[in-house]
Amino acid sequence: MHVHAKEQTVQRNACTVIGNLVHDHKQNAILVASAPHNGHELILHAMRRFSSYSFLQASACRALAGLTAVDSIGKLALQAPLLVHEAIIAAMRTFQDDDQVQHTGFLALRNCIKNGAYSVENVSKRPSNYVADRELRKQFVSAPLLVHELILRAMRHYPDFSELQLAGCNALWVLALSDGIFYFLFSVLCLVKK
Repeated sequence: MHVHAKEQTVQRNACTVIGNLVHDHKQNAILVASAPHNGHELILHAMRRFSSYSFLQASACRALAGLTAVDSIGKLALQAPLLVHEAIIAAMRTFQDDDQVQHTGFLALRNCIKNGAYSVENVSKRPSNYVADRELRKQFVSAPLLVHELILRAMRHYPDFSELQLAGCNALWVLALSDGIFYFLFSVLCLVKK
């Protein structure tokens, strides 16, 4: 990815390969994110450089979903200068009519919120006791991010894409944990109302 940073096809394929390597493989995710590889930084660079390519954005979101599934990477991903969630949200806003970007974006956002906005110590001691960083969690449901609205819009737009619906529900569930059951109930009512 370093050598061919200006080649969109190489970057897209590299994001796809990283996504395959880290999907459900914690040790691979740790290796890819560690120095000297810093795979998450390379993925973000590709997303920013080739922001008008939907397939690259979907592949990058899938790779980031695998990387941020690891607690320590999820925490790091939300901090400056990375701000992984901003790149994911930008891709989802740019490609609102691309079901793959929406689906993989949901997966990545869910992991960013779940593993980045919560105290890992409290979760590991008592999984049902999520204690969130209040300032960080507010970012996701406040302007300008309004992640719950982005998720609901895509779920309404793709009612027959079951994997996207499940990923959207999972992302809403994590948001509900972070800001109370109100957002979850509101989301369900909006979906039922259609």
